[in-house]
Parts: sequence; C-alpha cells; structure tokens
Amino acid sequence: MNLIKHISILSLLFIITGCVATTSSTLKYAKENYKTIDEVVISIGPPQSKYTLDNGDFMYKWVYSGSINMPSTTVYNGSATAYNNGYSSTAYGSGTSTTFGGGMSSRVCEMSILTTNSNIIKMIKFNQDTMGTQPLTASMCAQMFRIN
Repeated sequence: MNLIKHISILSLLFIITGCVATTSSTLKYAKENYKTIDEVVISIGPPQSKYTLDNGDFMYKWVYSGSINMPSTTVYNGSATAYNNGYSSTAYGSGTSTTFGGGMSSRVCEMSILTTNSNIIKMIKFNQDTMGTQPLTASMCAQMFRIN
C-alpha cells in the first residue's frame, strides 16, 4: 500500500512540474519572444542598471525579488502515568515542546541582457533564479515575466 501511495505522489509531482515554468523554459521563452530591449522594458519594467561597453554595446541588469513566510513547527514530547486504587484515578504528566523553523525565505531573479547600440538583444542570461513566491512557482524569473 505504501508503494502505491509513493508512486501516486511522485506521479502527481511530475505532472505539476511539467505544467510549471522552469528556469530553462523561461530563458527559452525570453529568447524567443523578445528581440529588442524596448520589448523587455515594456513587459517587465525598466532595468536597475545599464552599462556601456567599449564597443558601444549595452549591458542591462534586472533584479526581481520577494520573500515568503516559512511556517514554524512545534514538537511536543511528553508522558503520562495513571494510578487507579479501585475507587478513583489520578494521572500525572510531564512534557516539553520545541519550536523550530519559521522566518522569511528570500527569492530572487537576477537577469542580464546584452544589446547592440541599436537596442537589438544579443544575449539574455539569468545570473540567479530561485523558486518563486507564488504557490507552485518553480522560477522567480518566470514570475517576473508573468508566464506561470
């Protein structure tokens, strides 16, 4: 029975993963759908920085970030002893609890785009791409491009 349960869970994960944009599929999407820097700016907004190379090309950089709350977990360990003298019962117990986890988890997409001096895209590169902040979002860069 456990084997069937594990296979079902793995199958569901494969189905979900197949429907979610990953870093590589998002990079492919960006390369296929954006030919000029103006198209990118219209879609995701202006870059955080722009650098002019010696040959006249431009390097643009975007950083898209967010965070999610991570739940904490509390584990309780305890014991109880009950005594019965035939007329009444008395119970004694003791225990401890430990809470761990919680806090914030930062998520980020850092992207660089190299263009010619006439704004034609030569290269798109994801320098960093983590899981997204939305449920079942496998790529923060996909979230930035709004393709999830």
